[in-house]
Amino acid sequence: MVTTIGHPTDTYVKWKQGLERIDPLQEEVSNGWEATTFSTSHYRQNQSFPTVDEDPFVNVTLIKRGFLGPVPTYPTTLFSLEILEDCRFERLQDKRWSFAQKAKALCQKHNVTYRPSLGGHLQDAFNVYLSILDNIKPGPYS
Repeated sequence: MVTTIGHPTDTYVKWKQGLERIDPLQEEVSNGWEATTFSTSHYRQNQSFPTVDEDPFVNVTLIKRGFLGPVPTYPTTLFSLEILEDCRFERLQDKRWSFAQKAKALCQKHNVTYRPSLGGHLQDAFNVYLSILDNIKPGPYS
């Protein structure tokens, strides 16, 4: 059992447990905003996400769909939680690892032109991901 601090962290823990998952590829969104998404299996431009007026944390909406953005309000580039988790382990294993290299590899994998700003976006999203992980506190039975 874990306890969490903060709404995005709560949502992440539920997503990780498989409790709050929404497939954005199967979801029809009539009123929302669009972003470019990178995941281990696909790249999509103009992926639609719902605008959630009652929730001040856009990352809660994204986490339920398996993504995280580099900025708190309507990011235009998103990375899957799986990619961010891979970054965490890859960084620990290779001292020469960099966000720019990972971004270039994602672009090459999905046959997309690399933009230098993508490495910075990935690093910013990764920092958001780490702050979520930092708010997960082990419980007495974990």
